[in-house]
Amino acid sequence: MNIFYILFFLFLEKIPQELQEVWSEIDSIYIDLDLHKDMVEEKKTSIQESEEKVNFIESDIETLTNRKTKFFALRSQLEEEIEQQYSRLSSVLNDSLKDKQIIPSWFMVFGYDKHLDAYQQKVKGLTGSISSMESSLSKVSIDINAIEDLLNSSLSKKDKLYETLAKKEFELSESIDALEEFNSTYEQEIIDLRNERNRLELEIEAETILTYRGARWELPLYKPCEGRLSSPFDPNRLHPVLGYVRPHNGQDIAAPKGTPIYAAETGRVIFVGEKSGNWAGLGKFIIIQHAEGWTTRYAHLSKILIDNEKAVKRGDLIGLVGSTGLSTGPHLHFETRKNDVPYDPYPYLNSNEK
Repeated sequence: MNIFYILFFLFLEKIPQELQEVWSEIDSIYIDLDLHKDMVEEKKTSIQESEEKVNFIESDIETLTNRKTKFFALRSQLEEEIEQQYSRLSSVLNDSLKDKQIIPSWFMVFGYDKHLDAYQQKVKGLTGSISSMESSLSKVSIDINAIEDLLNSSLSKKDKLYETLAKKEFELSESIDALEEFNSTYEQEIIDLRNERNRLELEIEAETILTYRGARWELPLYKPCEGRLSSPFDPNRLHPVLGYVRPHNGQDIAAPKGTPIYAAETGRVIFVGEKSGNWAGLGKFIIIQHAEGWTTRYAHLSKILIDNEKAVKRGDLIGLVGSTGLSTGPHLHFETRKNDVPYDPYPYLNSNEK
């Protein structure tokens, strides 16, 4: 038998069946919960994509409408100019007849061709201008018809997109309702299971749990310290000691010196102590590694009660509140990071959980 399976079953024997069943039930609920959440997020993403398509088609419709308006204006202008040219041509014809400057060609044998060439040039110019404008008018009318076809096509696409969007929004509403119903159904059950899990894990070594379960990241996290939130996560906070804007990468929990500090989640300690340089402001601090690239940090401690590289369980005592490093008074500076990127701890904590 593979050595891995031998070791696995040896560790498994150290964990009561009752605790294994509780873990399994919690996992099952969280798997279903994640499926519901994934479905909601998937539908939100799909709606966002549809909205982007709607915005694009509406922008296209607006552009086409503006072009159509300009072509209508151009057509009106051409029609007006053609009418004016016809009026000028009519005037030329009438004036010429009145002045007897127009005579049949056969009269030229009698010498009556005095103004005929000038008249012909004027008529030719006017008729040529009219012909050119009528050609432009014909092209503008063709362009208007083409734009109207594109507009009708775009409006049809827009209507279909809105139908699809309405359907997706209805499906999202159903998914959100299903998620809320699931949360409501299992809210008390998951609390009871967590409490039972915590009770049963008290008798199991952290290393055993870590080997069997891994450094899980289960929300809400265990509250790391009792006290008052004195300074929230703030990327633009004015540092109370240094006096300039410096990101506050965690939250501060004000508490008397010596207040217990607990591990927010099961994991392995990867640093304890103090560091120089940019780290000096943290004073005495602890870093715990969890699953999926998550770490938690606990800073300004008066005393560290855990050794480096040790496995810790959710809720294990790891240190005491202090005011070491750059600090204006006793408090715990608590951070949650993923792949070393700081995230606001507040959403990951629950005030009802110790």
